[in-house]
Amino acid sequence: MPPTKEATRTPWKQSGPYIIGQNLSVAKCTVYKGTNEAKDIENENQAKANAAFIVTACNAYAPMVEALRDIVDKLDELDDKERIKLLGVQSIYTKAKDILGGNTNV
Repeated sequence: MPPTKEATRTPWKQSGPYIIGQNLSVAKCTVYKGTNEAKDIENENQAKANAAFIVTACNAYAPMVEALRDIVDKLDELDDKERIKLLGVQSIYTKAKDILGGNTNV
């Protein structure tokens, strides 16, 4: 179910373990600390890597949904026989439509 409030608009950026959007701190990634300095540095690096991964995924989300919507729209223009011939597999088309869930505001 979508959130009740709008999320902070992308693009987001990373600053260490922090995720920044619209000049505000959106989130901080934390990995629980170990019992020695070497483990703490490893965890800090993991938190930064997690923040980078989240920023990359969130910034890519809207463009990927738009691309998927464009593909489905183009495939909707074809009849089933043409679509199957083009794709080779009907399930790809069905999965794309399922992912979108009929929600054009994603």
